[in-house]
Amino acid sequence: MKFDHLGNAPTISDSAYVAPTATITGPVQIDAGASVLHGAILTAEFGARLTIGSNTVIMESAVLRASGPFDLTVGDSCLIGPQTYLTGCRIGHGCYLSRGVSVFNGADVGDGCWVTINCVLAPHARLDSRREVPAYHLVRGDKIFSPSEAADDRAAWDHDVSHSEFFDRIFRSGSGLGRTLDDRMAEAMERYSAALARHSLDACID
Repeated sequence: MKFDHLGNAPTISDSAYVAPTATITGPVQIDAGASVLHGAILTAEFGARLTIGSNTVIMESAVLRASGPFDLTVGDSCLIGPQTYLTGCRIGHGCYLSRGVSVFNGADVGDGCWVTINCVLAPHARLDSRREVPAYHLVRGDKIFSPSEAADDRAAWDHDVSHSEFFDRIFRSGSGLGRTLDDRMAEAMERYSAALARHSLDACID
C-alpha cells in the first residue's frame, strides 16, 4: 500500500517491484529495478526523505524510517535483510545487511560493507568502505566491539547510550539540567505522539 503524507507521495520507478503487503508512506523514492518485499515498511515523515537505489532489495518485514532532520538513503545494489531496522542513516552502494541488523540516526555505512546477523550501529556510527562486521557485534563511532568487549568497556557504552544522548540526539529535547528522566520522557513522548498523529491525515493512493 502507498500513502501520501502531508502532500508528499512516494515516487516509484516503473521497473521497481513493491509487494502488495509492503507499506510505503511519504516522500519515498524507489529507483529502477529495486524490490521491496512483503511486510516491509518504508516511511518518510516530517520533512525527511527516504531513497532506495537501483537494483536494491528490501526483504520481508524490514523497517526503514526517515524522520525530521534525519534522511535515510540506501545506495544501489544493496541487500537489506529481513527484520532489519534502519532509521535516519546512510547506506552506501553494494552493501549487505543481514537479518536483524539495526542502524540508528546519523550512522554512515560506506560502500561494499557487510554487516551480519543482529549487529547494531549506534547513533552516528561510521563504517569505512569494505568493512565487515561479525554477527552480534556493536559499532560505536568507527570502532567495532564484540559483545564481550562492549560489556567490558562499560563506561564508554554508558556514555554512548546515555539518557542525555537519547533525548538530545533522537528527540532534540534540549537541556536536561534540573529535569528528571521521567519529566524528559513524558515531554518527549507527548511531542512525538502528537507528531505521529499527523499520519491520521495520510491518504491511501493505491
